[in-house]
Amino acid sequence: EGFSQTADGRAVPVEVTSSKIVFSGQPAVLLHVRDITERRRASEALDRERALLRRMIDLLPDFIYIKDPQSRFMLANGSVAQAMGVAGPENLAGKTDRDVYPPGASAMFRSDEEEVLAGREIFNKEESVLLPDGTPRFILTTKVPLTDSAGKIIGMVGIGRHFTDLVLPRARAEV
Repeated sequence: EGFSQTADGRAVPVEVTSSKIVFSGQPAVLLHVRDITERRRASEALDRERALLRRMIDLLPDFIYIKDPQSRFMLANGSVAQAMGVAGPENLAGKTDRDVYPPGASAMFRSDEEEVLAGREIFNKEESVLLPDGTPRFILTTKVPLTDSAGKIIGMVGIGRHFTDLVLPRARAEV
């Protein structure tokens, strides 16, 4: 990729490809120059949209994550990373719940994920879990299959809403 100047003096992004040919019995190079202005604009718009979507995901207080079929994090927001005691969501990539949670909790999460990967959606499941630092958390979780364009399940999407502040005062009042 590079830039070329149009007849009116504008610089436009171009893609240049070349091919060796024989012309009039002599070796030569055939150049093909293509204006990629629209492709570049579309790519920049897509980059802006991705950055905006990522920013929105990271600002939400809910836990938002995507996992592959082996339950490895492909994407997680800052709320997930914070709850798991990880420095940032990028540090969760490729990890599973087993890398952070005790065996009982990670086994429960994996069991649910296996159901989702088999095609069953889980809506608003109340989960009680101890965070890695020992803090109790009550989470309302939804997990659904992630599919490709052909409908094949390629992972799962999860959203969790922390509702501990609503449960603990009630539980304390009942004691």
